[in-house]
Amino acid sequence: MIQSIHTAVSGLQTNAQRFSEAAQKVSAATQDHLKGRSTASTAFAGHLAQPRSITPTGVRPVPEVGLVNAIVDMKIATHGYKSSLAVLSVAEEMSRVILDRKA
Repeated sequence: MIQSIHTAVSGLQTNAQRFSEAAQKVSAATQDHLKGRSTASTAFAGHLAQPRSITPTGVRPVPEVGLVNAIVDMKIATHGYKSSLAVLSVAEEMSRVILDRKA
């Protein structure tokens, strides 16, 4: 049971770090985009379009793959964190049951 608590705490720490790193990537990509340094491009009608900012006509830039991957990493880290919390919760419940039976 101690091993499951250790595993859960390790999972919490790992996923918190993963989320933090992904959030930093999202923040950096957003800041770069706002400063006009985006390197995203999109193919349209056989031509390579240059990155564009939002215009009055509503044209939006294509998000960079790195940004999309960072957002996916954030979701994965969130699910991993929730899973580790569930393991910790079950280990706590098991401890409580064992202590109740011994008392």
